[in-house]
Amino acid sequence: MQLNLLKQSYQDQLVKAGLDANRASQAAHNLSQEELKFISNISPQWSDIFYRIEYEILAMGAVISENSNLKTIKIWVKINTTIPQCTYYFGPFDTFEEAEKCKKGYIEDLIEEGASGINVSIKKCQPQVLTIEVFN
Repeated sequence: MQLNLLKQSYQDQLVKAGLDANRASQAAHNLSQEELKFISNISPQWSDIFYRIEYEILAMGAVISENSNLKTIKIWVKINTTIPQCTYYFGPFDTFEEAEKCKKGYIEDLIEEGASGINVSIKKCQPQVLTIEVFN
């Protein structure tokens, strides 16, 4: 029963991120029990890990200068995955609507490559690195 709840939760996250319900169901169904347990254990901690990584990157000089014009900051689709443990940035986009339209394709590509534990956000930022992989 818990396995079905984990699959449903993961499927719901993918649908919420904009993936077609059938494709999300297929992706959730293809995960093993071990992968689902891993995702459920790491997901609550995962956003904290990436927050710290982003903070460190900003601290190393990627901070937007006080004199810069915030209107020049572009919009990016940010996707965190638990398997592999990565953050991906896709963009830049001029509008949130444009990013929203494109995010489904990025999610599908990552699923095709075997990624799981997908968490998506759209935000204004200036990523210095487009793919951040965490090595244990």
